[in-house]
Amino acid sequence: MNRSSYSRCRLVTIILLIVFDGHVELTKGQEKQINDVSVNLNAGPIRSVAFSPNSKALAIGCNDQTVRLWNLHAGKEKKIATLKGHTIWISGVAFSPDGRQIASSSGDKTVGLWDVASGRLVRKLEGHDDEVYSVAFGPNGKRLASGSDDRTVKVWDSSTGKSVHTLRHKWYVSSVAFSHDGKRLASGSHDGTAKIWDLTT
Repeated sequence: MNRSSYSRCRLVTIILLIVFDGHVELTKGQEKQINDVSVNLNAGPIRSVAFSPNSKALAIGCNDQTVRLWNLHAGKEKKIATLKGHTIWISGVAFSPDGRQIASSSGDKTVGLWDVASGRLVRKLEGHDDEVYSVAFGPNGKRLASGSDDRTVKVWDSSTGKSVHTLRHKWYVSSVAFSHDGKRLASGSHDGTAKIWDLTT
């Protein structure tokens, strides 16, 4: 690894912290001087965090079956809502591109779709046969992808909750991400592969 690569990796480590002692630290400033704000949740290990598109809210996936939504505007951290509807830990959270919805993946084998304004569970997406580890919105918000311990990636229609694609790995899928144009989907698996799927065919 060259010096420039090392610097980039180190910077990412400083900016994004996911911790397992029940709080999130938000860091800002330069590498030599970091100011942090701790959001104490008393919710057990925190498995996932995501900023809203305007960076004024933070979604936190917790071990206590909830998604916590916090307002970060102007440095005045305040809990907006506690989203309840899953029956076991939350493994992943993602905001829709317009910031109006949050998707959550859970060990209860489902994906939750939440309305940010009301905190209401809009629908549960069911179809995985095992724990769901990751979730991601497509760039236009119309598609949603999830990766599961059942060795599959599912692509969903976010407006209907219907599965439109099921893609397979040889072992469980830990990460999913859409390309910026929404035409391709990448998935990472513990089978040692990262696959890129063409969603236009």
